[in-house]
Amino acid sequence: MPTLVQTASTAASEALIAMATDCDLSAAQQEHIDHLVTKAAAGAWFRAYEPERDALSLKQGNAIARIILDAHADGQDTDAALIQSCLLPRYDVWSVALELAREILHRHDDALEDLTRADYADLTVTLAERIEPALIAADPSRPADALSSYDRAEIVFVLSPRGKHALDASITSHKPWPEFAELYVTEDLAHALAAMGYTLGQYRKASNNGHATEIPRGRCRIPRPDFPRRSAPLCSWDAIREIVDNACSSNFLFVLYAMVPIAQLIDLDPSGPLTFSKAALASWDPWNGTFHDAVSVPDVTVTPKMGTLMSAAGWHSPDSICGFVHRYYEADIRQAVPA
Repeated sequence: MPTLVQTASTAASEALIAMATDCDLSAAQQEHIDHLVTKAAAGAWFRAYEPERDALSLKQGNAIARIILDAHADGQDTDAALIQSCLLPRYDVWSVALELAREILHRHDDALEDLTRADYADLTVTLAERIEPALIAADPSRPADALSSYDRAEIVFVLSPRGKHALDASITSHKPWPEFAELYVTEDLAHALAAMGYTLGQYRKASNNGHATEIPRGRCRIPRPDFPRRSAPLCSWDAIREIVDNACSSNFLFVLYAMVPIAQLIDLDPSGPLTFSKAALASWDPWNGTFHDAVSVPDVTVTPKMGTLMSAAGWHSPDSICGFVHRYYEADIRQAVPA
């Protein structure tokens, strides 16, 4: 007398034969196929995203960071943006589904021996097509799972006025070279200085800059930055002088720079205050490729009103310009805790 297991196996084989021969499946046969598919998917180890043994290059990390930060800026889901970008290594679900389909059919080989090779191959593909979505639905991984703490990106916080594209907020020298005493006195300079903890008046005193103030059209004076000036400056005037005089370009940006783990960017909210565990205060010309930093600032907090958080992807990145010892610039970035 056949056992319950033998009966179920026979019924499953008959359902597979019906599927292979393009017969209409009965409700019972459909149930057997669904059971085979569900059991195979549940017993399989499939993760679309898992850490790779080798760390991503900074160039790869910069491109991924740009996707993440652009998604934040546009109010999009970062996971969806990363999946669509195809920049992260992803394991092939189809190959796993095919292997599971072959394992199912192998267990029923005796019952399927009368199928032609073509029918058997078509049955394998048809079964895999049913297994594939079940594997995807059961996959608990997300793009962040493909990233380790060693996968980093060059992140730049440009000290620039809100509402103005970061790369339109360049600091300009009156000379064909950068010189601390020869900077145009503009809204952009006032903003960057305030973000560093200084005023235009203090700059004029420290530099003896006597150039006329460049007042925005329609205003009678340079507007005050819309954030409180730092009570304690990020660095000394000597450090700022060094940053400017070594900018190697008559147009540059004041920035905070760090190499941060990419995974920390995914759940970050750039619309709120952010804290770097440390960041290099520097001048950066992303168009012509110059960079110079003078001081590393610990636990520096910035707000959206102070500037723009961006990836170095698509520009001359600081590391591609200078060829850094990475350990010196590696830092963490986190959501700042409200005071």
